Amino acid sequence: MEPNSNFTENQLLLSSAQLQEQLEQQKALASVIVRIRESLDLETIFQTTVTQVRQLLNADRVAVFQFDREQNWEGEFVSEDVAIGWDSAMAVKVYDHCFGEQFAASYQQGRVQAVADIYKAGLSDCHVAILSKFQVQANLVVPLSRQKELWGLLCIHQCSEARDWKESEIEFIRQIADHLVVAIQQAKHLHEVQLQVAELAQAAQRDQVIAQIVDEIRSPLDIETIFKTTTQEIRQLLQADRVAIFSFNDDWSGNFVAESFASGWTPLVGVQAAIADTYLQQTQGGRYANNQTFTANDIYQAGLTNCHVTLLEQFQAKAFATAPILQGEKLWGVIAAYQNASPRQWQSYEVESLTKIGTQIGVALRHYKLLAHAQYQAEQQKTLTSVITRIRESLDLNTIFQTTVTEARQMLQADRVAVFRFDPQKDWEGEFISEDVVPECNSVIAEKVYDYCFGENFAPLYAQGRVNAIADIYQGKFPGCYVQILEKFQVRANMVAPLLKKGELWGLLCIHQC
Repeated sequence: MEPNSNFTENQLLLSSAQLQEQLEQQKALASVIVRIRESLDLETIFQTTVTQVRQLLNADRVAVFQFDREQNWEGEFVSEDVAIGWDSAMAVKVYDHCFGEQFAASYQQGRVQAVADIYKAGLSDCHVAILSKFQVQANLVVPLSRQKELWGLLCIHQCSEARDWKESEIEFIRQIADHLVVAIQQAKHLHEVQLQVAELAQAAQRDQVIAQIVDEIRSPLDIETIFKTTTQEIRQLLQADRVAIFSFNDDWSGNFVAESFASGWTPLVGVQAAIADTYLQQTQGGRYANNQTFTANDIYQAGLTNCHVTLLEQFQAKAFATAPILQGEKLWGVIAAYQNASPRQWQSYEVESLTKIGTQIGVALRHYKLLAHAQYQAEQQKTLTSVITRIRESLDLNTIFQTTVTEARQMLQADRVAVFRFDPQKDWEGEFISEDVVPECNSVIAEKVYDYCFGENFAPLYAQGRVNAIADIYQGKFPGCYVQILEKFQVRANMVAPLLKKGELWGLLCIHQC
């Protein structure tokens, strides 16, 4: 029984030693994690890591190697802890073409290299020569990869003798490397954040200027004042030769409606006829309709079409930056900054500033439109109230009708408003019994009308209360007889509302544009 007892005791001692080793590794790993969480300084994190790992593994050197992204597998050791008696590897530039040929792809895939004896591992002569330069006899190398990009290596060197690396040591170093990669990512993120902070500080200064411009845009309600203020202020901000606002027409031609330009340049507003850009017309606003900007640092080097260059030459421009003006979701126009004296390298923040101003102009236009619509509705309501008051004041239909057509024509700025009454004794025949008409149009009073087209096409719909609006009598698919009757009264566009009496179609209220 005594031999078996000794065997069991040896097993227990071995297990105890392994457990102690694992505990020490976990302690070191925890320490590295704590340091990573406490500091974003890579130098501090690396130094702590290499010191603790070297002490724990009793290695001769532990070092972090970083590749130079600008060079093909060239790099240097950026942190190390080395035992007394062995050379430092710090700041030694290393270029190992053998590495690129033999190991780069494997390391990029996360492979760990464990070499017990560099002279017996079948390494290439050039690789052995580099390792010998650093007095290495055995090494353990774990890649430090960030988002599939090989950033560097965590290297454990045994210089005094060959060494068989334990599986537990390899796994421990792999875990250490994983956490170092996290630290590298955090440091990169911090650097990016610091750059963003600096850019934001500059942007804040620009935004302050833009905010002042926006306040000036929002203060008046007169759109011409808004345009004048905007072009002046943004030209001063960008130090451009000209800033102009271009408005599209329905056919996607357009005109400059406002501008500010330095002395020595000719005006664009009110000088040229409608400007037709074939690209913008064919694409109905092109890139601007998709809320995209467009810049050219040099119109002769930007790959523009000849006709586009010719048009810009008419504007005296050598460089430009443009941004869309959207009124809601509809493209209204473009705000443009022009450099006339020479080409210009437009900066992203300048284009961004122009875009912000374009957005604010769009908001101002939308508010202006809503205000005009509200004022129009208020006038309509005022007219309606006036008509209702007149109706209540009088029971005489002639007076009521005349008041209604007069007020409605003035409100709608129409050429004619008239009341048509059907003769109940005849099939859809009737006459106009009241009207208000501009002098340029003929009177329709007492005109007898019989429209069999009406009975076939419109009578049932009007009887249901339908209002019919025609923008152009020649653009709709209307019966020829119907068009002939409207032509008789010089009508080009009309809107008709039914007048129902106890559910029966009594007549029509007609608004005519002649």
